[in-house]
Amino acid sequence: MTLSMAVIVVIMVFSVAFTGLCSFNPGAPENGPVQEVDADYFVQQEQANSPFPIVLPQMPEGWQTNSARRSAFGESIAPTVGWVTAAGGYAQLMQTGASVEDIISSYSEPYEETDTPTNAGTAVHHYEAEGERDLYIADAGDSRLVVTGSADAPELEELMAAAISERK
Repeated sequence: MTLSMAVIVVIMVFSVAFTGLCSFNPGAPENGPVQEVDADYFVQQEQANSPFPIVLPQMPEGWQTNSARRSAFGESIAPTVGWVTAAGGYAQLMQTGASVEDIISSYSEPYEETDTPTNAGTAVHHYEAEGERDLYIADAGDSRLVVTGSADAPELEELMAAAISERK
């Protein structure tokens, strides 16, 4: 029986290996190319179905848009665009009509507000939770701008500043 299994495994490996449908690449795919997405098209499509204005901030050279999807906070949609920053971190901007309380309560960990700096006259609430990514939330009147990600704090703040500037 062991010999039969060995023959079947060898036949399977050779059959699949020559189809080109799989590959073996040992090691981590670090610093590979960033898969860019057409965030402009995504924002146009989301704007057609959104009760509030959706912006796509112009980010500095080196930032690459790599994701665009619809998220939600409760019943409120949250178009989400993500970037790989020039330093290799990840930052995302979510725009939603949900209240700050609904946004915070949608996360499993309890977030605490740590400070509230002002950016271009807009209060940006900074929230932290143990073991979770920081949240930056700004009230833009008819919607909230939510920035989070694995990027460092200055990059997340830069994204928030660009989003606020685009809204004005």
